[in-house]
Amino acid sequence: MLRLGLPGVALIVAWALVGMIAGATFGDGRSRARRALSGLGVVALLGMPFFAPREEMLARGLAALGGMLALMRWVESSRATQPPILPRAILFVLPVDGPSLAHAKPRIAKESLARAAVHASVLAIGAALVWLAPASLPARWPLRWLGGVMIAYGYLDVAASLARAVLAAFGLDVDPMQRDPILAKSASEHWGERWNRVVSSWLRRHVFLPVTRRTRSPRLALIAAFSFSVLLHAFMTLAALDVAHALTMGVYFVSQGAVVLLEGALPIARWPTPVQRAWTIGVVAGPSWLFVGPMLAMFGVP
Repeated sequence: MLRLGLPGVALIVAWALVGMIAGATFGDGRSRARRALSGLGVVALLGMPFFAPREEMLARGLAALGGMLALMRWVESSRATQPPILPRAILFVLPVDGPSLAHAKPRIAKESLARAAVHASVLAIGAALVWLAPASLPARWPLRWLGGVMIAYGYLDVAASLARAVLAAFGLDVDPMQRDPILAKSASEHWGERWNRVVSSWLRRHVFLPVTRRTRSPRLALIAAFSFSVLLHAFMTLAALDVAHALTMGVYFVSQGAVVLLEGALPIARWPTPVQRAWTIGVVAGPSWLFVGPMLAMFGVP
C-alpha cells in the first residue's frame, strides 16, 4: 500500500533544504572552495535516502531522484558561462530545464493548466487500474501494467505542466518537459526529443556532445548518454527498494539504448507513419514492465 509517513515527509523536506543550501553555497561559481562545499552538499543529498526507514520507499525514491537532479545542476553550474535567471538555491531543487528559462510577461498559462487537467485524468485512470482491479480478476496483471504505464505517462506531464503554469505566473517561460511522447515515430525521437526533456537535454549538453567532440563517434556518445541514464534510474531504484529492482530498472534502459542503436541501421524514416508509431510503442512500451514493476513497488504495490 502507498505509504508516505512522517519520516518520509521529513526526508523530502530535508532534501529540499539541503538542496537549496547546496545551490546557494555554489554562488557565482568563481570560488573553488564554494564549488567544493556545494559538491559536498550534493554528496550528502545522494546519501540521505539510505538513512530513511526502509518502509518509506516512495520518499526514498523521490529523495534519490532529487539528489541526482542536484548533481546534474552542479555539473551544469560548473560549466555555465552566464549567470542563471533564477537563484541557484531554487534551480538545484526545481525540475525544469534551467538553460531554457527566459523572462516573459506574467500570465495565466491556460494551455499548461488544460494540459495538466487532461493528463491528470490519464493519471487517475492508471491509478484506478492499479489499485482498484479486483484480486480475483484473471487479467489483473496486464491491467496493472497498463495502469503503471498511464501513471508514468500522466504524472510527468501533470508535474511539468503545473510547473510551467506557476513559472508563467511569475513572468518566466521554460521549455516543456514533455512533448507528446505518444506521437514519437521512433525510440530515438521518443527519448531524445519528447520524453523528460529535462534529463535528455542535460544528457545532450553534458554527455552526448562532449563525448562526440572527443571521440568523433556518435555511437559511443549515445552509449555514454544511455549509461548515465541507466545509472540514474538504477540509483533511484536502489535507494528506494533493493538491488534486484535496481537491476530490473537498469535492464529496461539498457534495452532502450540497444533499440536506439539498432534504429541507426534501419530505414525507419521511409516507413509509413502508422508503422513508425506502432514500432515505437512496441519497442518502448513492450518491455516497460521492467520499468513499471519497480515504479509500482515504490508505491507499495506488490
